Amino acid sequence: MKKHRFLLLFVFLIIIPINALEYTRNVSYELIPGIEPPLYRLYAYEQTVYQITQQLENQVQELLDKQPRRVRRQIVLAEDELILLLPNLIDIVIEYENLTATHQIFNIKGKVDRDLLIERLLDLSDKKRQILTDYRRNLYIDLVEISELISNLAEIDTNNLRTKLLTLNAEYWFFLGELSYYYQEWQQALLSYNSGLSFFEENVDAYRRIYSIYLNLNNQQRAIATLEKLLELSPDDIETLYRLGKHWEVLRDKEKAVFYYERLADETDDYPEAVYYLAIHYHETEDYPKASEYSIRTANLPNLTIDIAKPLISILLELNHPNETKPLLQMLLEKEPRNAYLYKSLGDISYQKEDFVHALIFYQQAVKIRPNDHYTQFNLANSLFKTGSYTDAVGHYQKALALNKDNSVYHYNLANALFNAERYNEAIDHYQKAINLGFNNPEIYFNLGNTNYQLKNYQESIDFYQQAVELKSDYLAALFNIAHTYELLKEEDTALGYYMQVIKLDPIYYQAYYNIANYHKNLGELEKAIEFYQKSIAINPEDDYSYSNMGDCYRMLGLYEEAEAAYIQAIELDPENPVPYNNLSLTYYLQEEYLKSLQYLRKAAKLGHYNARNIMQNMVLD
Repeated sequence: MKKHRFLLLFVFLIIIPINALEYTRNVSYELIPGIEPPLYRLYAYEQTVYQITQQLENQVQELLDKQPRRVRRQIVLAEDELILLLPNLIDIVIEYENLTATHQIFNIKGKVDRDLLIERLLDLSDKKRQILTDYRRNLYIDLVEISELISNLAEIDTNNLRTKLLTLNAEYWFFLGELSYYYQEWQQALLSYNSGLSFFEENVDAYRRIYSIYLNLNNQQRAIATLEKLLELSPDDIETLYRLGKHWEVLRDKEKAVFYYERLADETDDYPEAVYYLAIHYHETEDYPKASEYSIRTANLPNLTIDIAKPLISILLELNHPNETKPLLQMLLEKEPRNAYLYKSLGDISYQKEDFVHALIFYQQAVKIRPNDHYTQFNLANSLFKTGSYTDAVGHYQKALALNKDNSVYHYNLANALFNAERYNEAIDHYQKAINLGFNNPEIYFNLGNTNYQLKNYQESIDFYQQAVELKSDYLAALFNIAHTYELLKEEDTALGYYMQVIKLDPIYYQAYYNIANYHKNLGELEKAIEFYQKSIAINPEDDYSYSNMGDCYRMLGLYEEAEAAYIQAIELDPENPVPYNNLSLTYYLQEEYLKSLQYLRKAAKLGHYNARNIMQNMVLD
């Protein structure tokens, strides 16, 4: 029983379509009179194909579900009729002599691998059904347009008709290309798409498919060539620009990658990785203005990813763009609140702005999350040092060294913190370790000189200052300290030589003029001393000590008015210094102006001058 049902259904599937085809042809001849058979048959044939395939699709599916093997055998036996189930144009030649003065031939070519079609027919997946349905629908629309064009031969537009027929042929090949693409038959798909492009070379979608095929075939050069063709057709296609840039980036051709990425960046900001690539490129090539431009632009993109944002931060900081970096970091912290790197970077920005209090807060947070990061420990110690917390700074420098013990800079900064914490012997030890590890600059020897000076190791101090000068001949602070230390060793003449060397190198180093003046004052060379005090004051009019000591010189020379003026100027500059009060009192006393003398003596005593206090006590006792 089942066998007979199947045969009846098969007869229905095969015979009815043939009758329907003949009926459609006959009716069509009557409906469109005046159409010559060659041209008409194209329209009639294809319209009939469309109608039959629409009618038989469900019945073929039912047969396939029930008896696929038997159906396959029947299909093989009826290959010619099977072709009607797919809208293929098979070697149909349209000849119509009256279309133009010249004989026209519209040859729509298409060779079908019938075995392939049979195999595909048995695979009626949803995607394939959709491809076929879409193609049939579009084909039917085209055929209707063609029929309208040829319905009135008196007004026929041969160019338009030819265009339609060529389009119909191109769509046929693109349809075959889509089927081959779906089945991943790459070479067949390429052949079909290229055949379609020979009729319609501006089909952007076909080129996109060809590009995708070359990617699957791992043929980079052909893929790039296809993209370049796409760019000719659509010069502002941002997706094509991006893909070209990406291919050349992968192939390490930076010049070409930059060329396409810059064109892309001129069109859109939708590709952060492209803008970031430009920032990296110009940073590496040391074109810092462009690196800044693209890095800032990348930082301000709303769709920036974490993978780009993290390395971008270091570039922005290096290029000194903290204002653009900070909001970027804060945005990332919302997504990664336990990210130590982000806190450290915020600390770096604050430290760079000399906002050491906030730097300290950010570094402390980073250290809590990641205590074994020696770099963050070091920066935290630096922030503590800058805020005057020397003892705490020492602790974090030591932690940084425990994690990176051979870092000479860490030893150097630890020594500086120890010096400020008045732990001088420990400071000397770490300065020396830094030198042993290769830290060899004038500052470390200068600091060693200062440390030994605090320990009253004056000769050692001078030796280190001189080593600093050997590395930096114009190291004025070191030369000045050498001179001052020689003064403490009572080698005033040697000290004077170094002071003179200082003012030779720097004629406005007023402290040197002041000390030279003191040297001459101590030797009783008062006029010479006054000369150098005046030079010191000319450079630094706020130097109250020079005024006070110059007043002493004038007083000892008996020039009381000049002395009085110098003392009063010293008092105006520093009203809390008792020395000029006491010496002005003495000046008035020598001029027998006892009331004025007593007045300034009392002020000196009140401010704590020991001599004035003793005199006032003796006066009370008397």
